[in-house]
Parts: sequence; structure tokens; C-alpha cells
Amino acid sequence: MDITHRKKAENDLRCSEQRYHLAQLAANIGSWEWEIWTGAVFWSDSVYRIFDLPEGLFPGTLDSFKALVHPDDRELVEKTIKSAFNQKEINFDHRIIRPDGSIRWVRESGQMFYDQEQNPLRMHGIVQDITEEKINREQLLILSRAVEYSPVSVIITDLDGSISYVNPKFTEVSGYTREEVVGKNPRILNSGKQSSDFYKSMWETITSGREWQGEFCNLTKDGLEYWEKATISVVMDDDGKPRHYVAIKEEITEKRKQAEKIQYLALHDQLTSLYNRISFLDHLEKAVNTAERIGTQLAIFFLDLDGFKAINDNLGHRAGDEVLKEVGRRLLHSVRQMDIVARLGGDEFAVIVREFYESEEIESLCIRIINSLNEPFCVSETQCAVGVSIGISVYPVDGLHVDDLVQKADKAMYQVKKKGKNNYSYYSVKAG
Repeated sequence: MDITHRKKAENDLRCSEQRYHLAQLAANIGSWEWEIWTGAVFWSDSVYRIFDLPEGLFPGTLDSFKALVHPDDRELVEKTIKSAFNQKEINFDHRIIRPDGSIRWVRESGQMFYDQEQNPLRMHGIVQDITEEKINREQLLILSRAVEYSPVSVIITDLDGSISYVNPKFTEVSGYTREEVVGKNPRILNSGKQSSDFYKSMWETITSGREWQGEFCNLTKDGLEYWEKATISVVMDDDGKPRHYVAIKEEITEKRKQAEKIQYLALHDQLTSLYNRISFLDHLEKAVNTAERIGTQLAIFFLDLDGFKAINDNLGHRAGDEVLKEVGRRLLHSVRQMDIVARLGGDEFAVIVREFYESEEIESLCIRIINSLNEPFCVSETQCAVGVSIGISVYPVDGLHVDDLVQKADKAMYQVKKKGKNNYSYYSVKAG
């Protein structure tokens, strides 16, 4: 008898079964069948692999299957199986415990089949190992929540710079809602404080795939300035090609204000708000270097108030402080805008006169200062008066270095004191 067709059919069936088995392996899916009336449960090879059980060790009953389910999920499994008699289909996730104690997540899907009288006969279904999917989803959820509840602003843009995502902290800091900025360019925050070169350098860094760090001065929706410390990096796809840019930004406005305040206090006299001795010496060093480079002269005035001790003794230190503050204000109004005024301590002040060409300029400035400070001071409804002795040294005539110039201006000032006060004098070798 010719059995060619039968052999071909058997071969086709084996090939089909092999393809089905390979497909289950690739998708990490197994198939199962449950006979309702006998209670028998049949597994495919892939189900044994998912449960990590050798073939033949599974008794093939519903109770033996339930024993493999994680204790916390058994009630869910039982309720879902019961519901299948009414719903005809089931779809749910649960955990299993393998023989080695490891826990895996699986997804079950099944369909009930009935006889002609609509009595349930059997249920066919599939089971898929979704552990990696669950882990990835959980990690993604954690990451998403971390970004959503982050104490720093997070902005994600496409490669053209259009905003695709901002987190709640961004809306809190900037005042813009998510809907108002998605699709827009972050330049809507631009305060104009950064130059075009600043942004050019930033874009050159991130488009080259490198991380950029820096500080922005931005504007809120209401037009208020705020500072942010930002880190911007590129997000690559699976092929290593740029896909997005992510900016992590910390609002540092108060930190900057505190830092600026500390720096200001370190460089300024707290009573008069003039530069202090440290700032004076630093400015003098820079002024000398500039004068040497461009070939100009500069002068240093050392000022000591005459009669100030009497004000402190007769009217008190509070009155003395008010006089010192007023002296600072008058000095600032007397000098040129380019000049530097400092309080060195007590009733001693100093002025750096930059870029002068004729001695008449120096003398005119000294007379203006003396006349200004000779005007009466009104403190607590009491008028009082001070004078001022001014010693002058000139770069490069009296020295090329800061220490020499300071020392000689100080000596010139004491010579004025000896000669009657309330006047000015240049340093001279004879006087020194």
C-alpha cells in the first residue's frame, strides 16, 4: 500500500511541532491544558522549563500547580480560576516559586471550551515568564517616580532643543506649567545675562556627546531672575546615536546670594561699605600692573581724619560711626568714577587715583576732598567738624612696587600732621 502521503503528513506534523516548540522557546511561552472533569493538567515542555521542573516530576493536577504558586498569590489564582467558568477567559499575572527557591513572575492566559450543552470540558492556555519585564517595569517606575518627585528640575528635549518633558519641580521653580513649555525651546527662560558665546560653547559640548556643567541665570514666568546649576548630557539609543538631551538643574539663587554676601563682607568695610584693606591692596596691585603695561602714572592718597578722637570722646562711638559713614560718602562723591576709595581701619582712608597726567589733577582732587570733609557734620542734632591730612605717593616716581608706594604715602601723611594738619603733601626723600 502506498503510504507516501501519510509519511509526508507525519513529517509535516513533526516540523510543525518543532516550529511551535521553537516559537515557545523564543517567546519564553509554554502551553497547558486542564481537563475539567478529570482534573488532569497537561504541560508543554516549555512550561516545565519556565517552572524549572524536570519532565515527569509534575503530578499533573490543579492542586500540584497551586503548590508552585507564591503563597501571597494563591488566593488570586483560585479566584481567577473560578471566575473562568463565567467569564470563559482569564488573563492575570502571578508569582511562582521554583525548586531552588527563586521567585519568577508569569503571565497566564486561558480560554474555556464547552460541550453542546454548554458544560465546561477543558481549558487551554499559555503561560509566559515575564520576570524581566516586571523588573524592567519596576525599575522604570522607580526611575519615573524619582524624576517626578526629584528635588531638582529635570528637562528632556529632542535633538532640536524642543522640550518634550519637564518634571513638577521645574514648574514649581519656573512658574510655567508643563503644557506651556512642551514643544517650546528652553530659551523662553533666557534672562539675557549669558552671552551668545556662552550658549555656543554649551551646544558645542553637548552635541559632541560630552557632558556640560554650568550655571544659568533664568527668568520665571513672572519675570523674576533665578539661578540654576545645570548638568546637561546626551541620551543615546541602542545603536549609540543621540536621541535626547537631559538637563538636571538645581535652583541656587539663595546659595549665590549667600556666597556673594560672604564675598562682599570679606572685601568691604562693614561700617562704610567701602573697600577694606585687603581689597585696597589687591586693587592697588592691579592698578600698578596696568599702569606699567600702558605707561601711565597713578597716585595713592593716605587720609587720616583730624579731630575725630574728640567726636568719639565727647559724643560717643555711635556718633563717631555716623561721621565715618558720612566721610565715606563724601569721599566717593569727591573722586572720579574710575578711582578706588577704601577704609583701612579706624579713621584712616585711602584713595587710588588711576591714570592722571598732570600734578594739577592730583592737587585739585586733594583740595576737593579737603573742602568736602571740612563741611560740618550733623550728628544727633549736634554739629561737629573734622579735618583731613593727606599723604601722596606717585607711581613710578616714588616706587615700582605696592609696598614702597604704601609706605611712602603713609610717611607723607604723617609729615602733614607734623606741619599743622588739614592739608596734603607729596612724599619727598627729605620728608621721608
